[in-house]
Amino acid sequence: MSDRSNHKEVQVILQKIYKGGTNYIASVSESLKTAKSGFEFARVAQELCRALSQGRDGCSDELIHESLTEMREIVQNAYTDAKAATEMFDSNRREFTEVRRSHTDKSL
Repeated sequence: MSDRSNHKEVQVILQKIYKGGTNYIASVSESLKTAKSGFEFARVAQELCRALSQGRDGCSDELIHESLTEMREIVQNAYTDAKAATEMFDSNRREFTEVRRSHTDKSL
């Protein structure tokens, strides 16, 4: 990545910001996986509620068990994904904070 400046310190800062931005995009992608899991959980829960509302004829014990098993798996995956996303966002915050703290404007 290059810019119009040949100033070495500016290039170093820009490179760190570029790397941080790339890592931030990865964090957002990981967060999106968690959101998709939440959407899938809601879909299964909605289907289960719809079946339950139909009474005994619309909802077997097997359907309830299968739905709860599926929801449990979704929650476990979402928890893992959310934990990873949180760690990635924390790392992003540290990276950007480091860039900000290490930069001193000598013109002031």
